[in-house]
Order: sequence, then structure tokens, then C-alpha cells
Amino acid sequence: MVCVDLAIAKVGVVHDVRMRIGADHPHVGDLVFKLWSPKGTVLTLLSLPGGAEAADDGMSDSTENSDIDPVWPVTFRDDGTDAELMGHTIGIDQAVCRDDGVCEYAPSPGAGPGEDFGDFVGEPSEGTWRFCAGDSAFADKGTLESVTLTVVVG
Repeated sequence: MVCVDLAIAKVGVVHDVRMRIGADHPHVGDLVFKLWSPKGTVLTLLSLPGGAEAADDGMSDSTENSDIDPVWPVTFRDDGTDAELMGHTIGIDQAVCRDDGVCEYAPSPGAGPGEDFGDFVGEPSEGTWRFCAGDSAFADKGTLESVTLTVVVG
């Protein structure tokens, strides 16, 4: 997994959270995205879309072979399309968002921890949040190009 720390200086209580991720990878079905709050709450945003993983162990796989393209970042928000369906209407060498027009997804934890961004509601917003991206198929190389975390305080 590759991880980035995201500092949030805004003091308050979390009301809503959103993520925007730009990544380059040839098989979106290999990917796992996770977010940790400063308090330690973990939400799995994406877990091997198109696959029914038995455990959150990074060893399962998926048949979903569409791409993810950093020029067409995806946004995670609670009212988006189920992330389990990411890429399901397009084929190999086509990219989510770019080729299917679906750019906003709701978290789909699969076998991983969490349910949705509501898991963070009521926690302190200030501090270091951590986003990590993992690849269950080590033969495919990818890059994490951009990560934007939006924390709305109430």
C-alpha cells in the first residue's frame, strides 16, 4: 500500500467527508482505497470492485479490468454510485469516469472496515488523516497522482 497523510487544520466536529482521487492503474478491480481519521476510525472506500473478497487481506482478486485514469479523477461521497459497480459497464482499456461518465461513487467496503462517511460524523476534524491505496495484483503497476480530502465541519 502507498499512503499519504493529509493535515486538516479546521477545528470542529465532522459533519461530512468527501475524497477526490486521481490514480493511474490498468485494472480498477485490483484496487483497495482506505481512509483513517485522526481518531483512528477506518473506512474502506473501495475494495476490489467486481469481486466478492472473502477477507480484507489484500490477496483476493476481481475480474473488473477497466482502467482508472488520473486525468479523470473519481470522487467518493455518500450519495454517489456504489463503488462496487466501478467500471462494470465498460471494458478493458476503457477508464472509469472518462468512458462511462460515472465519476462519483459511494464507499463500498466489501470485507473491509467501515460503512460510509457517516462513520466519521461527530469526530474531531482537526489532525492528520491518512489515505492509503493498495493493489492486490502485484504484476500491474499504478500511481497515485492526487488525493483531495474535504472535511465539512458542523
